[in-house]
Amino acid sequence: MPPQDGPVRRLVRALSGLHKVINLKKKNGTYRLRSFAADIIQSDYDESIPQELKNDVQCCTYYIFNVVQIMKGIRLWADGKNYRSPIHYVFSAGDREDGNIERLFLDMWNDPNAKTFFRLSTDDTPKPYSIKKMKEEPALQAADIAAYEMNKAVLEWINRGYVDIPKQELRRALTSLAKTDHAGWAYRKKELLESFDEIIQHNRYYRPSLPTPKKKFSN
Repeated sequence: MPPQDGPVRRLVRALSGLHKVINLKKKNGTYRLRSFAADIIQSDYDESIPQELKNDVQCCTYYIFNVVQIMKGIRLWADGKNYRSPIHYVFSAGDREDGNIERLFLDMWNDPNAKTFFRLSTDDTPKPYSIKKMKEEPALQAADIAAYEMNKAVLEWINRGYVDIPKQELRRALTSLAKTDHAGWAYRKKELLESFDEIIQHNRYYRPSLPTPKKKFSN
């Protein structure tokens, strides 16, 4: 037996199990999971970001900007489903963004508009989000597979010059292993400028009237 056969077999079993989780369907034929992805062209981001947003928590890193865009996608999904209950957001540990994530959620928590939009709540947990190790949270593993395949598709789209690509020309795993209802956004200069302007207008309208900010979530 080759030395790597054991780990490979375990990996295949794990992926097979996640594949079943990802592809679970409800009785009406819709998937139980829905994936959202956001990608940015970093050079466009660096060239486009206004000076007044360079220290804004919503734009403090590429990662956090994408977090905000994905949360907006989740909010739109919730609106479309008329889902009004709290949403608890779970992040994978190891991205070295823990401090920025807390700053972002504190900022949203102090903003009555954002708090409602994103269904933030601490009724059942000390914070409206969690940071967990991927190996301990199957949902993060499933999300990582879908995110990986969608990112590969975006990279192929960029390599081909931003042209539409028939699904059959993309990686087969995108439509088999990561078979979920999904929504994805790739932000180039035009989309980035629109998003930056939206953040600026929101800040100018709401920030002056915000109450004394909460300093820290309880543990």
